[in-house]
Amino acid sequence: MNPLETTRYEAPQTEDGTVVRTEKVADGVVKVGLSFELPDSFRQRCDGLWPHVRFVMRSRIARLGIDIRPVAPLSLENRTAHLEATVEAVVQAYPAKRFLSELIVRGMPVGRLVLCDPGKRLTGDAVFQATTHHLFQLPAPISIDAEGNVTIRPHRCLYELPGDLGQEEIFGILTRDDGKLILDRLQLRKDVDAIVLMPGDGVITSCTMFLHSHFVLLDARSSSHGQHLGAVILDPVTTRGTRVFLEFANRSNQVIVNPDVLASIYQADEIHTPQRCWYGMCVPPTTPGDTAASSGDFHSLSKLFHSAPFNQGQPSYENRPFAVINDLEGAPLLQSRPPAANAAEGAGANVLSLRTSVKDRQRVSENFKLLQGLAPANDATVLVEYFPNHIEHLQLCLAAQDNRINKLIFRKASFEHGPFLSARDHGRLADYDAFGLEVIWFNELFEEPALHVYRGQRGFFVPFRNVEAFMSKLVFAIYGSTLSLPMEQFRSLQVLIQRLQELFAGQIALLTGGGPGAMKQAAEIADELGMMAGSNYLEVVDQNMQKSVQFYQTFQGTARHFRQRWFDIASFHIFCIGGVGTMEEIGLTLTDMKLGVIERGPLVFFGSLNSTHYWSDLKRQMDVIAGSHRGPAWLETNVLITDDPDEVIAFYARVLEIGVNARA
Repeated sequence: MNPLETTRYEAPQTEDGTVVRTEKVADGVVKVGLSFELPDSFRQRCDGLWPHVRFVMRSRIARLGIDIRPVAPLSLENRTAHLEATVEAVVQAYPAKRFLSELIVRGMPVGRLVLCDPGKRLTGDAVFQATTHHLFQLPAPISIDAEGNVTIRPHRCLYELPGDLGQEEIFGILTRDDGKLILDRLQLRKDVDAIVLMPGDGVITSCTMFLHSHFVLLDARSSSHGQHLGAVILDPVTTRGTRVFLEFANRSNQVIVNPDVLASIYQADEIHTPQRCWYGMCVPPTTPGDTAASSGDFHSLSKLFHSAPFNQGQPSYENRPFAVINDLEGAPLLQSRPPAANAAEGAGANVLSLRTSVKDRQRVSENFKLLQGLAPANDATVLVEYFPNHIEHLQLCLAAQDNRINKLIFRKASFEHGPFLSARDHGRLADYDAFGLEVIWFNELFEEPALHVYRGQRGFFVPFRNVEAFMSKLVFAIYGSTLSLPMEQFRSLQVLIQRLQELFAGQIALLTGGGPGAMKQAAEIADELGMMAGSNYLEVVDQNMQKSVQFYQTFQGTARHFRQRWFDIASFHIFCIGGVGTMEEIGLTLTDMKLGVIERGPLVFFGSLNSTHYWSDLKRQMDVIAGSHRGPAWLETNVLITDDPDEVIAFYARVLEIGVNARA
């Protein structure tokens, strides 16, 4: 692969199609016409394979107990596909049936078309070999039939919605960009001894699955084991965890107990895309032997930030250098060369305004009002010395609203706090993302520009070359003391991380608090194993920012508890030998898991001191809390105290209910 390319995996698919026609048939049943735009690449890919193109309903629709089922084959017309379908509310306990015809409206996105190329389907032997080598992780027990179909069995659980959800709330879930996040908060798990699926009813349940470079097609045909609803594709990367939703209906006149579904597995497409740079797309190096695109990226920005016009006067709390670069529009320019050269030479061709900020609030505001002189859709780039304060923030949001600017590049996080951002700063980053304003940190400490990238609800600064990997890796949070682990415990941790890397096909990354001691040792292990590592740096006396991480975020000391939210991106949490700070992180993690803020999963307390499991007393206290019904029952089943890496792997297999064999 070209060193200036990045890779991701996805199923061959269209964008979401929409409803173009509706007709109410009965209470809880609507007939619809659907339309899908067909990109040229998709049409060419499907030539001769149209019978293998599947309609895939949006998962949020299925999770609301609504099924969309085609009633005729796809109809093709130039670059558009049409589909006739029925929409039906099938979960009687969910409220959608009462106002289904008002929920399904013209223009609503309903799902996509996915090509399930039979040439990419895994045979039974290929599925077995893939599970043996942990290329994906499937629910246990694993059953593979002669055709290569895998039986997917759900957890013994049901998901319930609040009984007071009305039409507006459900419509918001169906249509809003953050609708799925809202549903994640509202839809609560209830464990049951058996899933009983009554005739004419439906249930929402889940399984555990981890897909990295494959996708799964669920069989939605009528079955004596229950009929799965129309959300039939489980995508690579996004299908990871213990809440992979499954939705079943019983269209028979008999009770079904513990439904399951057959699934076939396909190799996903490997998509290569050019690596980004701060000014656009990276181009091949012009200097012989220079393959480090990030190095050139840093130096081009460095010339701008160190140019004489930008550095008029000593930067301070009141003197805040500010500049606008006005020639970064147009794809040909972005792909030809970085525009930094002329600007750095002071020729002025690239610089609309280069001016030093001044000493009082009113005049700072006047300085940023220069942005108002930009034409709408100008897509200019703003350079600032310090991350914007409140007044600067307002001006930037106004300019971003009508695309007068589309990039913000800052050199320092704060005048008073060095590289650490406040809780308010993180709120401002969320505003910039909402306005479509790209934020780049010209991080001189790391000597590499970093793009602010959201993963779920949490944003991290990621060097451009690492963005795709950051979005796709399975994250493990590693906690521990600022004191180094004893050598024996360090070696055990090293073995554990290596075994976890093998279990998840090398698709994992570590996230630490960024401090010394156990956290630094974990980062060193990741570096030795060629893994990604990230840090949530906190402004405390004993913490220095390490340059070896591939993604990071920073927090001022007053945002200590706020910082814990940024561990939400981790699927798993491992606590090494630690002190008071680690105890605080344990309490926050347990509470978040209890409240459903983060996904329930296995919790490992790893390490011994003086031949005694370090966290044994804490585990006994958890058992007392659970036994006296002052805490969730999973405190007794989902928590492991050990210093044995093999025991951790077996524990993961049991709690996650995934198939793991001796190769793990």
